Amino acid sequence: MTQIHKESLKRILLYIAAACILFFLFPSAGKFKYEYQKGRPWMHETLIAPFDFPVHKTRQEIEQERDSILKSFSPYFQLDTSIAYQQCARLDSSFARIFAQAVEKMMEEKLVPNYLKQELLMLGNDFRSAVLNSLKTIYNQGIVSSVEWNKNQFKQSKFIQVIRNNVSSQVALTDLFTEVSAYRFLIGAVKEQPRLKTYSPDQTEQLLHFMNLNEYISGNLFYDARKTELERKSLVDNISLTKGMVLEGERIISKGEIVSEEKFNILESLRIEYNERVGTTGHKILLLLGQFILSILSVLMIFLFLQSFRKEVFGNQLKTLFILFIILFMSALTRLVLSYSQLSVYVIPFALIAVIVKIFYDSRIALFVLIITLFITAFWVPNAFEFVFMNFVAGIVAIFSLSNQYRRGKLFVTSVLVLLAYIVVFTGISLLEEGRWNSMSWGELFWFIGNSLLLLSAYPLMFIFEKTFGFLSDASLTELADTNQPLLRQLAELAPGTFQHSLQVANLAEDAIRHIGGNALLVRTGALYHDIGKMENPLYFIENQIPGTNIHEQFDAAESARIVISHVENGLLLAQKNSLPKQISDFISTHHGTTLARYFYYTWLKDHKEENYSEHQFRYPGPRPFSKETAVVMMADAVEAASRSLTKFDESSLTALVNEIIDQQMQDEQFNDADITFKDITTIKNVFIQRLRNIYHARIAYPKKPPK
Repeated sequence: MTQIHKESLKRILLYIAAACILFFLFPSAGKFKYEYQKGRPWMHETLIAPFDFPVHKTRQEIEQERDSILKSFSPYFQLDTSIAYQQCARLDSSFARIFAQAVEKMMEEKLVPNYLKQELLMLGNDFRSAVLNSLKTIYNQGIVSSVEWNKNQFKQSKFIQVIRNNVSSQVALTDLFTEVSAYRFLIGAVKEQPRLKTYSPDQTEQLLHFMNLNEYISGNLFYDARKTELERKSLVDNISLTKGMVLEGERIISKGEIVSEEKFNILESLRIEYNERVGTTGHKILLLLGQFILSILSVLMIFLFLQSFRKEVFGNQLKTLFILFIILFMSALTRLVLSYSQLSVYVIPFALIAVIVKIFYDSRIALFVLIITLFITAFWVPNAFEFVFMNFVAGIVAIFSLSNQYRRGKLFVTSVLVLLAYIVVFTGISLLEEGRWNSMSWGELFWFIGNSLLLLSAYPLMFIFEKTFGFLSDASLTELADTNQPLLRQLAELAPGTFQHSLQVANLAEDAIRHIGGNALLVRTGALYHDIGKMENPLYFIENQIPGTNIHEQFDAAESARIVISHVENGLLLAQKNSLPKQISDFISTHHGTTLARYFYYTWLKDHKEENYSEHQFRYPGPRPFSKETAVVMMADAVEAASRSLTKFDESSLTALVNEIIDQQMQDEQFNDADITFKDITTIKNVFIQRLRNIYHARIAYPKKPPK
């Protein structure tokens, strides 16, 4: 088996593997065959219920019911009966002592005449009964301690469930005591006792105050978090997800009838039930067959697109793998999000596909990959048309707003624009379906915000993909194109003439590639590094020589040709040593293609007329340029170098020079491997002529001395 056949087999196996993965990503459920939108006419035939099915509540209805249940929910508190027994027993055993001390205090403060002391002491038993009975009443109702009250576990409730001896009963929150309100109630209850009204209420209150009864009041109601959470969860879990039934044979909707909110909910319920039944009945094999066919067709579309329009990607397994990985990863992410009912599919940043692919490829591939991914995932998501349209618009906005993604903050601006695109499209679709503002699901906006924030993950992902797949982003190109890079600084120091030549080539090539379409930043960066091999022997190149001297006069033409041609190999070795990306090394190896070092070749022929000769030793090793970018740099390099030999810089001489150089390269078939057209070459010539004319434009000869 030849190497070509092996590569073809690997490529086919790669696409087959992608189709298999996609097949397994398809949900086991079927796909409802009708498309519909709320507020729009039903465009299909009259729909009759094919079987009995329940009508599912909407998410909003379930949330409202849940909020209603939780709002009226009563938290659970445990009543500790032992606290009342302990405190009352403690008070009873020490009552005589503290009562006598309180009476003595009353006498000292002259709040009661001395002759009434004995009479007051005789009322001790009445006070004892009144205080203990009131205290028992308070503890029986329940005291919530200040610590429990400040936890704010139940203040939103009107009632609580009090568990007393494993039996719960509902109690109004207003019927409960705190330590402060319990003390006030105790004082008031004792003051109202008939036998104690001999004294003024103030005297009675003062006597009770001296007894420090607050020391016998403490909380006996404690929040039961475990019981509360179990009951709350039980109530939420028991919420019914359906509301009624539709019987088999019942008319659901007629053709042309407007899909109202009620009809929409019924259709959604039928869709859910239909998808589940198709995936679990005898149609399972046919369902799998349909999914397999769609998986194969989806991957086949990718295959045909790359083969027809992006041969350079189609022929590179790593680049193809990246595109398939992006599609499969986003498809798998969609399936994962759909498995969690709490998440919305609109949190998935599909615009990230367009951003990542455009960074490493171009807008056309980015748009195609986005569309094919949306079409695949549309089989799984509800409201497929809305889903595809919203994400398509967001992706288009991302592609157009990332014209210069290497600029600082550009991705943030793209993220904001994508968010605005989502909001505008969502508003338009909602108004089309609902026809009023107050019925729009504004909660969806939070998913769009999360979506746009996830779009910022393009920066770390870009770095990961660069290292994994060997890509080169515009951000990396910007760093490499900085003339403060060590390799470029070294070039400027060792071969200043070559460095200036490289700058001019970069300017020419960048201007040209912008006119014909291509990666301008890649061209500029490649042009800056294309001649780094000249650092090994800088004086062998005319741009670095002192005027009037030519070191090649000391060597045979063949030896000079060998030294000059070797700058390509030397450049590749330097690129490898300094870990330059392959995309940049390609400019080093292709900027002379397989052209002939004509000056040295003709010189050798002149000096060796009688000897056999071969062009091979005077030709550059190649390869020939294989892309627009490398072809443009080859043209710019030759034109810029030749323009330095001109003595006359008018438009006719510049035009003749450019045409002669590029036509000679075309005659040598140097551009046969590059995707460049004759129209592109004509445009490039015109750009070079205009650019050189601006560089070498005539200047006014200023007089050296003022006129007398």
